[in-house]
Amino acid sequence: MENELMKRENSKEITHERYNRPTPNGGDYSEIFYLDDDGNYVDKKKATHAVVYECKNDGTAINRTFLEKRK
Repeated sequence: MENELMKRENSKEITHERYNRPTPNGGDYSEIFYLDDDGNYVDKKKATHAVVYECKNDGTAINRTFLEKRK
């Protein structure tokens, strides 16, 4: 599994991940963005929400899934 982790500049926080493999809905790769309650990008460990995009190789998003952490 090849993936890329996007980190904030000068930080160890992971706010975005990309997985370069086929997705369940026919995409070529997926991206996950980690957010707080206010919609700000935050570290994966601090996130209360996430958005997963399934995309074609040209960048076209074909599916979007919203996730919320259980309290």
